[in-house]
Amino acid sequence: MENKYSDTMTLHKVGGISAKNLVVLNKGPNAVILNRDGLGWDLMEIHYHPQTITQIKNEGGNAEYIIFEANPNLRKFEIIKRIFSLLPKLEQYENVMMMDDDLVPVGCTISDIFSLFGQTGFRVGQPALTKDSYWSHEILLRVEKYNWRLTNFVEVMCPIMTMQAMLEYLDIFDFNSSGFGLDNIWSELETRKYGGVVVLDATPIRHSRPIGGGSAYNNKNLLLDRLLAFERFNLSNQRHKVFEGHGKEIDNLSNKIYFSQYVDLIKFELVKYLSKFPKIYSIFQCILNKYKSKLNEAKRK
Repeated sequence: MENKYSDTMTLHKVGGISAKNLVVLNKGPNAVILNRDGLGWDLMEIHYHPQTITQIKNEGGNAEYIIFEANPNLRKFEIIKRIFSLLPKLEQYENVMMMDDDLVPVGCTISDIFSLFGQTGFRVGQPALTKDSYWSHEILLRVEKYNWRLTNFVEVMCPIMTMQAMLEYLDIFDFNSSGFGLDNIWSELETRKYGGVVVLDATPIRHSRPIGGGSAYNNKNLLLDRLLAFERFNLSNQRHKVFEGHGKEIDNLSNKIYFSQYVDLIKFELVKYLSKFPKIYSIFQCILNKYKSKLNEAKRK
């Protein structure tokens, strides 16, 4: 039975807990097919597009939880926070993976990803990205010689958190409407408290759509959202680092430098300065948007 939470959110299906891990999938009309192979995880689908909401109402779905959110201004992490406030039983899961709908596990299953994450002993992580993915951060590309790496950065695309970490970070999930900058917050806080976050190289995923190509990016001042996150949480704009690589042996990689990040660092400093001059900043933002697609293609080559 449907449970209307607000004018826009409906709990269409709420099943029982049948596994120790939960995948939360923000699912639109062009979502890739997520294979349910492997045991040990339940699925929650969040549908936000009228087309997919109508389809699910007519045809049903095989997810344990199905949520409808008709407000186009709410993004993945805001919605997840609301759902957890409604369904406290979700706290019984051990780990939660929050996926975008354009990700495909390559040479592994979702179960494999959760298993490797558990073996690391850390609280926050993500699968590495295959080399043919669309990507934003070089540090997250797969390094085949390692099973996993201890780093200081995990992005918003597909984070995995233990339930303890999840409950600690839920409060910041609606810090802004875009979600931009949330990854900087949890990555730096985890690194300060627990020594880092993990990138899972042996269980990679492919990101199949261009960065910034979805409707979630429309009318969002993403760079300013990130700047506000840095200011509010007193974050340092430090470069991405890999501390250790775990394979047959453990390698010390603390001196590894990702040159592509320096472009992002320069861009961030420009945003800090130009945000004081709205007209100039608007021109700067238009230039970035104009060359976004060219940068996406260049990064895949």
